[in-house]
Amino acid sequence: MAGSSHVADSSWEQELNKMAEQLKIFLHKNGKEKDPEKSASIFHQMGLLYKDQSKQDDSITKKLSLIRSAALLNAAVTRQPGNEQFKQSLKDFCSDLLKTAGAKILDADLLKIAQEVKEMAENMRKQTNESLQRIKTIPYDVTIDEQKELEAKKIANIKTIQAQITENYKNMMKFVSKECEKIMGNSPCKYSITGMGSLARCEITPYSDFEHIILLEEGGQEKDNYPEVLEYFRWFSVIFQTIIINLQETIIPSVAIPSFNQVTKPGEKEFFDAFTKRGISFDGLMPHACKLPLGRMEKTERKPWTTELIKPVTEMLTYLDKVEDLKNGYRISDVLMNTCQVYGDEQIYQQFSESVRNVLQSDQPSHHERLLQQLNEDLTNFHALNSLNALGIDSKCNIKRLVYRTSTLFISALGRLNSIDDGSSFAIIDQLNNNNIIDDETAHLLSYAVAVSCQVRLKVYMEKESQDDYVGEEQLYYAFDNKVYANLIDTVGERSMVDYFAIVYNLQDFLRNEDDLSNFSCVDAICCFVFNIPCNYKDKKRLNISIPDTICLAIYERRENKTV
Repeated sequence: MAGSSHVADSSWEQELNKMAEQLKIFLHKNGKEKDPEKSASIFHQMGLLYKDQSKQDDSITKKLSLIRSAALLNAAVTRQPGNEQFKQSLKDFCSDLLKTAGAKILDADLLKIAQEVKEMAENMRKQTNESLQRIKTIPYDVTIDEQKELEAKKIANIKTIQAQITENYKNMMKFVSKECEKIMGNSPCKYSITGMGSLARCEITPYSDFEHIILLEEGGQEKDNYPEVLEYFRWFSVIFQTIIINLQETIIPSVAIPSFNQVTKPGEKEFFDAFTKRGISFDGLMPHACKLPLGRMEKTERKPWTTELIKPVTEMLTYLDKVEDLKNGYRISDVLMNTCQVYGDEQIYQQFSESVRNVLQSDQPSHHERLLQQLNEDLTNFHALNSLNALGIDSKCNIKRLVYRTSTLFISALGRLNSIDDGSSFAIIDQLNNNNIIDDETAHLLSYAVAVSCQVRLKVYMEKESQDDYVGEEQLYYAFDNKVYANLIDTVGERSMVDYFAIVYNLQDFLRNEDDLSNFSCVDAICCFVFNIPCNYKDKKRLNISIPDTICLAIYERRENKTV
């Protein structure tokens, strides 16, 4: 039974598999729940079982079991918010977690803390939505000078919005960090909560994951109490994650429940939590994710190693070149190259960021080769033209892949190839411009592409009130009879959408055909090959950028050929 604390490992796993099998009764063929209220009891039982089993687990597995228990119990509460038993189970779980973690404040209210964070998030989302509504679309019937002025306003507005979101998001995570420190007691050493991903790029959304690491002060690894120091921050991270899970915006698949995969037969679709509105959460526990302090705690047959992202600076830096850790479904070295300080000791963060900067600016052949390898992979995986052509037959599209990454990935690559480590795409462009690698006109066009991509992603998320990247419909009945094209155009306006793809198409085309990317530092080359703009700017005339017919057909719902 779920309430027994003496269930043998094989027995409790069988019980979990049995519950996961029962869940299938309440699922559609696509893996989504028919009636979430009915599946809630299964999640509740599984959550209690994970909590109970954690008492028998070793130190590492115990933490995973408790995180999974938190997610499952919250899933039950969100599906039956009036169920007092479910709410009491979640409250009891939070209390027991503090005892297990050896917290100093055992009566801390993790649910109340989460509610305060949720209120902060709601204010951030309201502010973002209001700011987005004030941005006007750019029509066709304007002069070139008027068009450029409107584009400049859009760039400035999006920069401001992204900066506001970034600041609000950091403040939320600072608040949670301070609460965790209070709960666990004074930290045994100096440390830095360091953000990664879109937060470090100043391109985060009000519904984004919190990707982060914990940097420890140097020298602690030589002391006798180092194991206790690590345990403090591991439990710090578990409590932090539990507070975030208590926001009830964490989808169940992100905690990687093994039994959901073990009962799935070939050809069957796995359970997908379509009920939970995906919002602020931590990076998932799936083997291809784990960009969080606890890191990758479970080995797989294909990748038999673990990673932990709670380390002193010098040990964290080893991940930049560690062969077995270069790829977990992502490159650890890549995510560690772009970080930001969130909370804690500023000097520790500065020491780490300066060391990373030295690696970035070094002439190590291996580092440069990896950059070029990643660039070539991205040019294949995020090929703007191929993605747009697929829209002719697909009924849905992923705007993060189609719009956001088709520009930002390659601007990041330009920055790294020129030893520029500024976080945001806008900052990279500005630095390229300041270093005379690109001219003002090229910088404007690249910045405009980034502004459009950020605007699309923000507006789609805000409209859905979730980190849902898809626009379109489940099924396409007639050619050009879906909402993908209309949704994309309605989001930012027809002209902006066309301009965006014209810019990224030519940018990618240049990167794909240039043999020696290490020499990507010539203004004339960028102007001539990327944007087809004459290098002679004496007449100051801004030429229109042509766009391939295939892109036009993919963007527009109607079948007529259009150019910018």
